[in-house]
Amino acid sequence: MPASLPHLYGHAGDRRRTRSPRPGHPGHPGAAAAALALSLGTHYIADRRVPGEGVLEKIATKTGKGGFYKLADFGINGAFHLDSAWHHGWETVAALIATTKATSR
Repeated sequence: MPASLPHLYGHAGDRRRTRSPRPGHPGHPGAAAAALALSLGTHYIADRRVPGEGVLEKIATKTGKGGFYKLADFGINGAFHLDSAWHHGWETVAALIATTKATSR
């Protein structure tokens, strides 16, 4: 330990400075489990891409974006972008669920 930085490292044998005051995650286990279940379910739904039967393709077709979904030219892949947006949206919802009943540190 550099002699000029003892305040950053604490004294030898002083374990209080290296331990978190509350070890572990401050979230509620049930909320974390619900968020993981939502993430698992929505990933399963979106990533089962059976041509003509996939959920994302059906959503794109029903909303008039079937052409964009099938686009795979000019450096753009519509299915990829719809899949990415789907996951970002559901992961945001899962994050909100995971922080339910969370305590501050």
